[in-house]
Amino acid sequence: MRRWRIWLLVWVGIAVGVYGWSARATWTESNHWMVVPPALAATAAILGSGWRRQGDRIAWVAIAGSCAMTAASFGLLLWQSSFGLHDAETLASIMRAPDRTLIALALLAMIADRSPIRDRYLALESSIVALATALMMWVAVIEPALTRSPLDSSGRLLSLSLPASDLVLVALGARLSLGFGARSRSFIVLQIALLTRLSADMLGYWGEVGDRRLSPALGNLLTTLSFACLTWAALDRRHAEQAHVAQHAVRLSRVRLISIVVSALAPQIVLIVVLLDDRASHATVIVAAGMAVIVSLLALVRLWGLAVSVRNLAERRGNDRLASLVERSSDIVMLVDADGVISYASPALKAVLGFESEDWVGRRVETLDVRASSELRVGLWMDVRQLAPDTALALEVSALHSNGERRVMELSAVNLTTNVAVAGIVLTLRDVTTSRSLERQLTYRTEHDPLTGLANRQSFLDVLCDELQNGHLPTVVFIDLDDFKVINDGLGHAAGDVLLRSVGERLVARFGELALVVARVGSDEFGVLVNDVAKSTVDELAHQSIADLKRSIKVNDFQSVSASACIGVAVAEAKNSATDLMRNAGIALDRARQLGKGQVEGFDADLGRKTERRNEYKRDLLDALGRDQFHLVYQPIVRLSDGRTVGAEALLRWDHHVYGNVLPADFIALAEQTGVMIPIGQWVLDQACASAMGWADSSMFVAVNVSGMELRDTGVVGAALRSLRQSGLAADRLVLDVNEAALLDDNDEGSERLAQLRDIGVRTALDDFGSGYSSLAYVRRLPLDIIKIDRELVQTIDDPRSNALADTIINMARNLGLRTIAEGVETETQAVTLAKLGCDLAQGHLFFKPLSPVAMTALVDFERQPADGTLAPPVEILARAPMGPPLPPPSATALAEVPPLPAPDVSTARTDPTATPSPPIANQDISHLLRPLLS
Repeated sequence: MRRWRIWLLVWVGIAVGVYGWSARATWTESNHWMVVPPALAATAAILGSGWRRQGDRIAWVAIAGSCAMTAASFGLLLWQSSFGLHDAETLASIMRAPDRTLIALALLAMIADRSPIRDRYLALESSIVALATALMMWVAVIEPALTRSPLDSSGRLLSLSLPASDLVLVALGARLSLGFGARSRSFIVLQIALLTRLSADMLGYWGEVGDRRLSPALGNLLTTLSFACLTWAALDRRHAEQAHVAQHAVRLSRVRLISIVVSALAPQIVLIVVLLDDRASHATVIVAAGMAVIVSLLALVRLWGLAVSVRNLAERRGNDRLASLVERSSDIVMLVDADGVISYASPALKAVLGFESEDWVGRRVETLDVRASSELRVGLWMDVRQLAPDTALALEVSALHSNGERRVMELSAVNLTTNVAVAGIVLTLRDVTTSRSLERQLTYRTEHDPLTGLANRQSFLDVLCDELQNGHLPTVVFIDLDDFKVINDGLGHAAGDVLLRSVGERLVARFGELALVVARVGSDEFGVLVNDVAKSTVDELAHQSIADLKRSIKVNDFQSVSASACIGVAVAEAKNSATDLMRNAGIALDRARQLGKGQVEGFDADLGRKTERRNEYKRDLLDALGRDQFHLVYQPIVRLSDGRTVGAEALLRWDHHVYGNVLPADFIALAEQTGVMIPIGQWVLDQACASAMGWADSSMFVAVNVSGMELRDTGVVGAALRSLRQSGLAADRLVLDVNEAALLDDNDEGSERLAQLRDIGVRTALDDFGSGYSSLAYVRRLPLDIIKIDRELVQTIDDPRSNALADTIINMARNLGLRTIAEGVETETQAVTLAKLGCDLAQGHLFFKPLSPVAMTALVDFERQPADGTLAPPVEILARAPMGPPLPPPSATALAEVPPLPAPDVSTARTDPTATPSPPIANQDISHLLRPLLS
């Protein structure tokens, strides 16, 4: 912009110099110079219009035309003598007449371009300013000049036309400058140009109507300055381009407010001055009073309009905000009139349902393909139209999309017929198809097993609760797969998943319509809720299901498996809750597992009582040791070759405070499950070692059973050492019986524990050999001293197969240098047969029943009595010996006083503590040796 100004000044200087030299004009001949400024202004206006927007471009072209006509009029005066023109001044005045009109049109174009709201209040403000200025000019300039003018009336009016038109231009310029976004530098300079031109015309008017003529040089100078300002404004690029908003119309800036106040007060001041002037004419007083009244009225109208605009603006802002929200909302908003015709539909209709707003406007609402999702609601639109005033209705519907798809929508209807601004029912449709689909997926996932697609445990329980609440008595069937872990670990989890899905499909197919629900209630456990049918029918279906599972199932491309399962069945009773029924089915399933693979077990009252008792046992086991409810009894072990007692097995008994004597089979497994077996095992070791230390025969050993949990415990070796040191018992007198089942899960760790026990001199025995596992690998790998033949094998020793198996076990033990003990010998025939087979030792009711510690001590004393028989026979001793209480555990002081055990002699650790055994007496009659013990 600065370059333009520099070049403009250079151009003006060059043009003025060339013009002055060619015209040979002096400063006194200033009219000769007046052709240059308007020509320059016209050129600048043409150049400036090129970078303005459409409305301003037209305005500046009009200004350029006005300046060009003015330059032409001055040029006509300059060259009138050259062309021989007469009355050139009249023709020049005629040529200058339209220039005001063009400038007025230009100002109006700018005002229109910046007033899209057609603010009538800006027109009032400009009128107030113009009238106040006109009044002051009339009183100060025009009226005095008219009174002194020698011209006639027509001449006075003609000379007044130019200042009057300039005054109109100033008013339009004030209107433009007061508008928002129009007060830029170019418009300020344009207003200065108009005021300067008004001043120049007023000086010319004064010179024409006054008593003396003023020098035209001053008027020409002001005119030149006016065109210079027009040139500046035309070339100024910093013009306002921003758009205008409606709420700007009520803002009164400081400039506007001061202009209005001054213009409103000026007529009052002028009127007062005129009234105080005695020389003022009557016409002047009338004009001043009229102008003051008009300006005051206009000011009052402007203030009233401002108040109205503020009120309207508040409403318009609310309406605009609401309209903007509705137009931009993603929800479909419709307005339905009292006749049920849609009068408005928001643009969201296109984005949501694919229809144009015009497609729905004018239609009756009943013709829309919108249906209620609930089957209970039939007359949807009837319910909507019958809404009471100011009430709402919300429900879920489905609407047809333009592509034929149905979308799930939330319909909200509000009756606003009593609201004058609305006068109808407002309907809002929100698309919830995606959220409803997601909700269905989440609901399905929360109610179904993701692997099999069956219902999950919670869904199964919910259906069961509903059935019981409705008064039905369904049957719960629990199915647990046998050895699923073996298949899952051996063939892989993918094969296990295929197996589970196949099992679910076969259960669904088998139970069919009788099943209310088939669910996967555990990792390898399924549940079936059967409708109210006979138990015999359910049992039959359960057995058929087991047969179904045995059919081959292909788990991968190369392998197939057959499944087996245990099934528990519980029939609902009127008093049962859902939790009770689930528990009963679980109890029946546990019982089926105990019976073996592929079993079906139903729940009954007796099974429930047993389970309840087991639960009581499990709770009371935690306190039984502290209540001194445990005690030991001892099962003597005799040598079959001569009938002499060589040791005893310590057996744990529990005297329950409610149920009395509890068998080990009823609580040992529970003790292992609850973890109480570790402290109980330590107590048993302490008691057994202390009792054995009190026996008169120091060669007799005591056998103590060790559970799998104790054997896995890293402290089992330390526990044995503690008991030996505490009691002072020799290590080779302690035999630990290990059940073969305890070595199945972790035989490497068990072997290590047994080896450590052997290292301290403790002997080990493999208990219940021949009960079902009987792997020869255990006998070869484990550090053993004794093999105990299982009771069931001894009980059937007369069977040829059992006899052959027992013979094999005994011969194997003999070949490995191990002793054998037969358990559960109850008949003389069994004892004789075992003796003939070469079995070393035996225990059972044939010889002795379990004895109390006191009775066991008496038996040992009796067998050590002299041959003269001074002591009572063992039968009498045992009859008199009560089952005394268990020995108390030794104190910490007593434990500290026990001297440490010497290192055992491994060479003697394997030898029997009794005398050197006799050779096998197979095929010999040993009844004479057993008869004294059997009497």
